[in-house]
Amino acid sequence: VSVSTLNRFFKIYGFKKYHIFKSSYLSHIIIRKKQMLSRLNRKNNQQLIKVFQSFLTPNQIELISSSSLIQQCCQCIQKSKRIILIGSDEMMSFTLRMQTDFLVMNKFVIKDSIYKENYFLPEQDDFIMLFSMAGKIIDSNKKIIQQISEQGSQVLTIGQFDYLKDKAIHLVIPQHLDEVLENMILDYYLQEITYTYMRDYYDY
Repeated sequence: VSVSTLNRFFKIYGFKKYHIFKSSYLSHIIIRKKQMLSRLNRKNNQQLIKVFQSFLTPNQIELISSSSLIQQCCQCIQKSKRIILIGSDEMMSFTLRMQTDFLVMNKFVIKDSIYKENYFLPEQDDFIMLFSMAGKIIDSNKKIIQQISEQGSQVLTIGQFDYLKDKAIHLVIPQHLDEVLENMILDYYLQEITYTYMRDYYDY
């Protein structure tokens, strides 16, 4: 596209010129990277696990705190071209920070739609993260599981049920919990994936 087209586009968002947007964007990347590194150096997930211990059974705690599953996710992300986020709007709203942080780490992240009119088929070298708490959103598009399975992409499911069984990594959110606690566990998973990837795979 031409420079004038870019300038008109970014003017919509309050930037007079493309180079002003680019400077602002690069500044944000540098600041966020410093914030992430600072957090990585002092991150202690045991504090949150102690909070979960007040509400969950020992077996549930063991499932949630499994570092091997997080490692598997990060290995898949490292090998993938893109991360594709698919799922319910309520759960996907929690992914904004993770999406930004992976962009900072040079990994492209796309939010897809589970609805038929807006859904696009991920490619084989994508890593798909499928979000559905209780499965209702999956029921609205039953073909999506078949399409994802046939595509051959690496998949992570997050929610109460393992929709792809042995064909995907599954991070469980236990049933019959308060919605606030469900969201805390979801956010915990997303942060663990982000900072484990940064620590073990990102060359900063």
